Amino acid sequence: MVRPFEIPVSKINARCDLTLLDFDSTDELQPLDTIIGQDRAIRSLEFGLGLWDSRFNIFAAGPQGTGKTKAIKRFVDKYSASRTIPADVCYVFNFSDPSRPTALMLSNIMGQHFQHDMASVVVELKENTDRAFSSEEYANMREQLINSSLREKEQNLKDLYDTARQKNFLLQSTPTGLSLAAVNDNQEPLSSDQYIQLNADQKQDIEASRGYLEGLLKDTLSAIRANDKAVSDRLSVMDGDIVQNIIDIVLYEIREKYRSHKQVSDYLDDVCRDIILHKELFMGHRPDSHEQSSGSDNRDNDDFMKRYEVNLLIDNSDLEGAPVIHEIDPTFNNLFGVLEAETQYGSLRTDFTMIRPGSLHRANGGYLIINAEDLLRDQTCWEGLKRCVREKSIVVDDILDYKGYVATKRLRPLPIPLDVKIILIGASATYHLLYNRDDDFVELFKVKADFDSSMDRTVENIENYASFISTLCFEDSLLHLDRSAVGRIIEYSARLAGHQNKLSTKFAEISDVIREASYWAGESNSAITTSKHIDQAIKERTYRSDLIQDKIMEMIENGVVDISTQGDIIGQVNGLAVIGIGDFSFGKPGRITVSISAGRDGLVDVERESDLGGRLHTKGVMILNGYLADRFAQSIPLTMSARITFEQSYDEVDGDSASSTELYAILSKLSGIPLNQGLAVTGSVNQFGEIQAIGGVNEKIEGFFRVCKAQGLDGRQGVLIPATNVGNLMLDDEVVQAVKADEFHIYAVPDIASGMEILTGIQYGQKNDDGSFPDGSISDKVQSRLIQLANDTRDFMKANI
Repeated sequence: MVRPFEIPVSKINARCDLTLLDFDSTDELQPLDTIIGQDRAIRSLEFGLGLWDSRFNIFAAGPQGTGKTKAIKRFVDKYSASRTIPADVCYVFNFSDPSRPTALMLSNIMGQHFQHDMASVVVELKENTDRAFSSEEYANMREQLINSSLREKEQNLKDLYDTARQKNFLLQSTPTGLSLAAVNDNQEPLSSDQYIQLNADQKQDIEASRGYLEGLLKDTLSAIRANDKAVSDRLSVMDGDIVQNIIDIVLYEIREKYRSHKQVSDYLDDVCRDIILHKELFMGHRPDSHEQSSGSDNRDNDDFMKRYEVNLLIDNSDLEGAPVIHEIDPTFNNLFGVLEAETQYGSLRTDFTMIRPGSLHRANGGYLIINAEDLLRDQTCWEGLKRCVREKSIVVDDILDYKGYVATKRLRPLPIPLDVKIILIGASATYHLLYNRDDDFVELFKVKADFDSSMDRTVENIENYASFISTLCFEDSLLHLDRSAVGRIIEYSARLAGHQNKLSTKFAEISDVIREASYWAGESNSAITTSKHIDQAIKERTYRSDLIQDKIMEMIENGVVDISTQGDIIGQVNGLAVIGIGDFSFGKPGRITVSISAGRDGLVDVERESDLGGRLHTKGVMILNGYLADRFAQSIPLTMSARITFEQSYDEVDGDSASSTELYAILSKLSGIPLNQGLAVTGSVNQFGEIQAIGGVNEKIEGFFRVCKAQGLDGRQGVLIPATNVGNLMLDDEVVQAVKADEFHIYAVPDIASGMEILTGIQYGQKNDDGSFPDGSISDKVQSRLIQLANDTRDFMKANI
């Protein structure tokens, strides 16, 4: 039987033409090496990656689950291979300002070599210096200088001793040094009593001699000290010359090797000066306190020698192009590096060898990929990233100091030049939020790569989809899919995309279905995944999530929720809604009723009056008033009180997809013509009575079909949908088979007139030139009822004036 506006079974599900799949199994296909279905995003990425400018960083926007991150990383990997490998980065001791470690930039692989070379140089210097200062030749030279000084010292003291004896004085050694004592005739020190007994001339002679000898003693001691200093200076010069000679020999090769690196040459000059200054370290002596305070705060020789180490912060020797770093945990330390510390003698200490890199350091010269939402969880990280990109430099900082919580004396490594392409990945809402609220974002992220949630269902894209499936199977070691399974995935993808001529780019969900299907294929000992396994995977996924739907169905079957799918009732119609619970959405029918009486309240939205109606639903109800006034109340006032409600609805109702349903119930109540309860309705309506498209059409149809099946299919049941939604139909096989068997019907309705005729089987009625409608038509009965209500209201008002 042909019914007006009924959609043929061929139009309610777009099957995949398996002849388009020229293979038996996906293991025959070449793996996919590009992003599919995202031409707009690809062009943006090509532009953003090609224009190397610190202001043209990229924000990849789009729905979650479209495979943006994986696709972008693959895309960037291809670009990175053609770029130059960036320099290695080393932090070294700053001899001018030990609190500001210096960063050295060395060409690829040289950083690793330089670190090894410096370690070898220090070891060789210590060995050669120890060998030189332990040699017999050095000992002889040192002994000769020291012995010569001792002989001269002894001679000076002997001459002083002889002179003192000639003057009748004895030169004595005391705890405080050398002293002079007058002697008697027995050459014994003169006692106090003996000195008192001397006459004045004798005393005067003794004091005169004492004064002369004390001056001579002072001169002799000064000469001895000068001689000691001269010997020490000569030893120091000799030691310095030996160390300098060793340094020149040991460092000659490393100087030549890094002559083209000015930073390294300057650093080696500083190393040479510092080693000479602290040559005692290499001679096996600790530096004295003065040298400690001016050169290091370390407390032992090993710690002091760390100043000659090289902290290889970034080693790019393993790269074959520019680095591509995906930072999955963008904390402050992970992004900008950290200065570690260790406990020593009950306190924390650190040095430049404990500087650790962040992802910005590792990505320098290449690409850094970050999830925008993860980054924005900590405003400090976002502000720090913008600062680095804006200033084109990276500073290893402490987060507490950065936030201004503490101001301690600590290491402050000198900044490193930054040259990186930042790629943020996030939702479109995040992009618009930043664009409207953050001026720095607009300046620094000028390229938007917009990822779509769907793509056209073309032959080329179907082939690419099959290649994507092949790639997934190879990478995840899954069972490959046969032609029928790929066809079923294409159909499921169209269902996700919500259109027969589209395919979903939510590759994460598609991949999960394929993984689950591979599991079920393995459970059945199949060597390949077939369409049967795809269907099982989809069914199992639904079963794991549809508990609430089953509970609602149970209440409908038990009569707790009252839904009629048979008979005809005036002013009552079945509406359809979609309930989303995270990973699962389903259609739920609901009864809409209308009561009408004389009055001047107009259309009363019970949901709104009870604070259960959203703004969009309220707008939809107000549009109904416009339609009724335009069609039926050109010559009379629209005077009535019509109350519209969603029965057994206890949550907020929003959206306008039920506005046509409400209008059908109003027209039924006004005309007194009953509506077929076996038909459910969805679709919004404008003021001219045209039915407009809605969302969730497949879920709504399947939800009502399930109720009809539970209550018994009688061949009169079905759903009215907007004609503009036909392309969105991708119904499951059970509904398709019921339509094919003429047990269930789906109608594509262009306007209210068509819908009312389907619901009632009566002509709606075309408006005549005089504003009237054909006798017996629905519109005629509606207009008559409105005229009656207007008259009743007028009469009542007159009677009560």
